[in-house]
Amino acid sequence: IPILVDAISGMGGYDLPVDKWELDVLCTSSNKALETPPGLGFISVSERAWDTVDAKQADGGRGWYYNLANWKKYREQGRYAPTTMATSMIVGLRASLKRIVEVETLQGHWDRYAWAQKAVRTGLRNIGFDMLAPDDVASFTVSAVCKHPSMEHEQEVRDYLLKEYGFVVSGTWGKTIGQAFRVSHMGRASSSEYLIPFLLGIEEFLRTEKGIDVPLGASLVGVEQPGY
Repeated sequence: IPILVDAISGMGGYDLPVDKWELDVLCTSSNKALETPPGLGFISVSERAWDTVDAKQADGGRGWYYNLANWKKYREQGRYAPTTMATSMIVGLRASLKRIVEVETLQGHWDRYAWAQKAVRTGLRNIGFDMLAPDDVASFTVSAVCKHPSMEHEQEVRDYLLKEYGFVVSGTWGKTIGQAFRVSHMGRASSSEYLIPFLLGIEEFLRTEKGIDVPLGASLVGVEQPGY
């Protein structure tokens, strides 16, 4: 059975050994944990998955742009790609990866994301929020946070953060709509520069909008000082 992985927000945020885990197809993008502007998508394909792709060509394949066989053929012929590529984006990606690998180091990059995850989850729990996912399966790059018991709808806090602080926080889908919101701690949002005012902003929301006596700084219990 082929293993297909959606790693859009995961790739780059933690160790993800694609070959060791024998993942057949993995998809990600430039604008999440790889810390590059949006515009590029990436797919890794195992030898086993290539066999499946090649077999599909007998019935006409899958069009042009989304037919992986076309991309493979061009590379085998020494040509770059079957389409015009966003070369400026690729240059930007190269600069970002160079910084991650050579300046921050991969382990340092992963450590920063783990620190940010802990800061968000520990801090919000300390002021009365619950997390949607248990810690042992939680993402290192995004945290789904259940609405506070004092709230009727999770959008209350999102609207407040946007109006008062300029923070854009996303909602959820399906059965959790209105019940939880998603906090990204990727890129610059995994730094103290962003996380501290974000957490203090949620404290302020509880005090001013809900009348809850939250001690100033109670949400910062998970913000240690590793220099991020």
